[in-house]
Amino acid sequence: MKVSIATTLLLGAAGILCQTVGLSLRLMIYNTRGVTPVTGINEVPRPIRRSRLAAQLNYETAARPESLLCMQEVTEQQLLNIAEDLRSSWAHIGVGRDDGVAAGEFSPVFFQPDTWSLVENRTYCLSETPQVPGSKGCDATLPRIVTVSSFKHAKSGLPLVYMCTHFDHQGQKARERSAELLVDLAEKRKSSSEGMAPVFLGGDLNI
Repeated sequence: MKVSIATTLLLGAAGILCQTVGLSLRLMIYNTRGVTPVTGINEVPRPIRRSRLAAQLNYETAARPESLLCMQEVTEQQLLNIAEDLRSSWAHIGVGRDDGVAAGEFSPVFFQPDTWSLVENRTYCLSETPQVPGSKGCDATLPRIVTVSSFKHAKSGLPLVYMCTHFDHQGQKARERSAELLVDLAEKRKSSSEGMAPVFLGGDLNI
């Protein structure tokens, strides 16, 4: 498990508190490493990683209902485990990258419905055909996705967009075109009926 750098189109963050229009946010980004054999010298087995991740998530989000979690390399089973391990009332969005349903890795966003009303969510492939599940970028090794979620803060009514992604680890052209796609998606979503919405981007960019 590693904590990736969180970047935004409006300000920078790395799993820290952010200020947007007087609202304090905690944006957290995790690459959970999926369900893979132990290969690193200091790597611990998945069951231990699960308990440590749960402890950290619960600690970091305690008394911070505005927290939003963005993750990468999450399998369907891990998604269910994380949802079970979170103590508060959380919901999650996102789909598997292979079929647009449950196959392959997810890049989910977790949020607390009592704090955030989900306005819209879509998952796009980082490819020349973003609407086609399982499609790959020009020189990408694997299908890659971005989960785009639009929220409205329950108390203040303020809008917010959070994009969670995972770029390809080998395809340089695919990464460049993925960045272009994300900018385009952000531009289309920064305006809402509630006004200009800050757009945050989190993920593992493999750079």
